[in-house]
Amino acid sequence: MFKYVDDSLNDVNVIFGVSKKDDDLKRFKSAQKYYEENEHIHLIDPAETAVEPYVDKNGNNISATDVRNNIENPEVIKSYLPEKLTPEDV
Repeated sequence: MFKYVDDSLNDVNVIFGVSKKDDDLKRFKSAQKYYEENEHIHLIDPAETAVEPYVDKNGNNISATDVRNNIENPEVIKSYLPEKLTPEDV
């Protein structure tokens, strides 16, 4: 994602998708320093934008890896989605 931001974005605010799960935030520890001298990229501090992990109806944390690993199995991915979504939403 650093490469994408470097190669594709200019004069924007950037918010990385970070969760508060386990050590996820540690992976972004150097992000602020990496962009501090780039006047064209304003990185919002990942610690300020980190979100609670999504928990499925069985109480399990869901990660992007779970979705990627099941991309060919839509029924599994549907089980990760909030119950309030209608079939039309999905």
